[in-house]
Amino acid sequence: MLRPFIFFTALLISLPSQSAEPDFRPELIKALTCQIDPLQSVRELAKVGSSKYASGFVGYSFGEEMDYTAVIILRSPVVIAGAQANGVVAATANYYADFNGVVHARFTGDYKKVVKALGLAPRESGKSFFKQTKVGRDGKPDNGCPMTIELKVLDDGKFVLGCGWCNG
Repeated sequence: MLRPFIFFTALLISLPSQSAEPDFRPELIKALTCQIDPLQSVRELAKVGSSKYASGFVGYSFGEEMDYTAVIILRSPVVIAGAQANGVVAATANYYADFNGVVHARFTGDYKKVVKALGLAPRESGKSFFKQTKVGRDGKPDNGCPMTIELKVLDDGKFVLGCGWCNG
């Protein structure tokens, strides 16, 4: 499933700079909402790197295995139900308490619209929402450790949204 994405990404990066800006945002939205293997997708983009912000993004990764972080900074924001984020992070470390999204972004906007659009259910705290998928990162059915969309409300119209699974 990721091979076409990797080929397409490499093809877009190799295009001359005067071509239209490549749009990686749909793939990042799929990663944030557990529609594809989120960790692999962000890692692949980060590997491409790019010092050409004009190409649509800059990616950087560091660390290894259980201390790995990949960051994608976007020229144009990712938009989900009107909320916007200018970067996506894949991290094996947990940066937010009570948030299990391994691949996540910090959004500005109305979290209630995102909760409704994604069909998320509230957790006990009321400031955290989730939706379990029925598949694992490999896309196969998984009832034991499925990917889960997570949303945690922060302050001042900000929230973090991402995809995680039981070990992250």
